[in-house]
Amino acid sequence: MSDTELAWLAGLLEGEGAFILQRVPPTEREAARIRIKVSLQMTDRDVVEKVRDIVGLGTVRRAKTAKDHYKPTYQWQISAMGVVAALLQLLAPHMGMRRQQQIAACLAAVEEAGGVPRRRRRHGQSKYQYDGCRCDICYQAKSQANARRNPVAVV
Repeated sequence: MSDTELAWLAGLLEGEGAFILQRVPPTEREAARIRIKVSLQMTDRDVVEKVRDIVGLGTVRRAKTAKDHYKPTYQWQISAMGVVAALLQLLAPHMGMRRQQQIAACLAAVEEAGGVPRRRRRHGQSKYQYDGCRCDICYQAKSQANARRNPVAVV
């Protein structure tokens, strides 16, 4: 991304963007965690697609409109924590005070949570069984887990 593209992106996100910090409560299977996202929503599809092309990530989708007579709006969003954190660090010096505070809060939450998480999954562990990894190791582990849960009585 060139300096000109970065400055253009910062200006656009200053007015039309959102920097979102979500705190996800713990569940039975997962510990509490955070999510950070960068989102842009506007009626100009070509501009939203240009943002996607400049950043190189994310998807452009049509957002729901509140009323039938409103113009269609399009949304671009990224939520991969490592990418979002890197993008926020690039954007921060170009943003206004309010946006800099939002970015600082997002980056502080990432640091507080221990930094950008790495995948901790290993082949054969239960998380892989549900996520759909189809390698031989995970397939065998899933088969064994299913056999333990549903024993077949041999008569």
